[in-house]
Amino acid sequence: MEICAIITEFNPFHNGHKYIISQAKKMGFTHVVAIMSGNFVQRGEPAIFSKKTRAKCALMNGIDLVVEMPCVWAVSSAERYAEAGVYLADSLGCVDSLVFGSRCGELKKLSDVEQSLTELKFEKMLKNYLKSGITFAKAREKAVDKLLPNIDVSKILSSGNDILGIEYIKAIRNLHSNIRPLTLPRSVNFKSASEIRTLIKKKDEKYYEYIPNNINILESPKDIFWGEKGVFAILNNVNLEYLYNLPDISEGLENKIYNSLNRCMNLENLLNMVKSKRYTMSRIKRIIMCAYLGITNKIQAKRPPYLRILGATNEGLEILNAMSGRVKLPVISKFSEIADKNDFSKKVFELECKATNLFGVFSQKLELLQSEKKFKFIRQE
Repeated sequence: MEICAIITEFNPFHNGHKYIISQAKKMGFTHVVAIMSGNFVQRGEPAIFSKKTRAKCALMNGIDLVVEMPCVWAVSSAERYAEAGVYLADSLGCVDSLVFGSRCGELKKLSDVEQSLTELKFEKMLKNYLKSGITFAKAREKAVDKLLPNIDVSKILSSGNDILGIEYIKAIRNLHSNIRPLTLPRSVNFKSASEIRTLIKKKDEKYYEYIPNNINILESPKDIFWGEKGVFAILNNVNLEYLYNLPDISEGLENKIYNSLNRCMNLENLLNMVKSKRYTMSRIKRIIMCAYLGITNKIQAKRPPYLRILGATNEGLEILNAMSGRVKLPVISKFSEIADKNDFSKKVFELECKATNLFGVFSQKLELLQSEKKFKFIRQE
């Protein structure tokens, strides 16, 4: 048995994902685990469809076991998101490799960039470039470019997938994990998840061309801007201390958000007021979403306390058997199994329940979703 893991959002599941899974199996992996974000995702938005729908799509198209990335870490920076994903994969105790797509497609180059980011020379150069007033991303790019003149650093550090790949490699090293990182070049023949989401929200049925033909999604899509009244209902009742304790807050950013709240008319207005060269839109969205969901920096700075299994195929059940005696975290698949766990586990699950309750706010028409406490393990034959 050779098992690989994929850290993913499947937002939504599309043909590019199916291609990565098929390539992994061609490489000799007999079983594939997905560490999948729940109802909210890394860019600081609600997922286009619920985790139940996305997990079902994955299990119908090559994934054998779906493990949930709790909302606390699903809505986090690339560094924390990657570390949580690798930690969960490693905690299964039976994963041999982590497979991820990248624009670069060359593990050696990604590893070289990751290594350069740990050097003292890099830190000194980064500080000097930042003093000149350029953005963090540009300063980082210039510093790494000096250290690695033979690599097209700008191309790598401008790709979100490559940046995540670098963070996966770093997390594997920091966690002293035996998991092997493997990267596959992302094919340009597939529509991106972002492009597909745009089509879905426009009710353009052309998007069915870009997802596996065995998928028929009946659930209504979600969008952050469709739920702005719900977001504002919470944000208008928070104080500066609350904002200060959120993830991604630094350099007085809480003041800028707090002051902007009193001057903006809608969510788009708020995001544009706070965004700057130094603070990306994704970072601001994550802060807003963490404020909405009640995720503090203190909680997010810790590691996931359990492995939550959302669903499995027959092969997925074989993975669960392989975990026996090797798994490093408590395993749960339903609400009742959290009762005897520690306080931090209960807190994380409580936030998951809250996130699911609030997820329905982001539909065009307000809807109530299945309670987190009633979520049933998905068994895919």
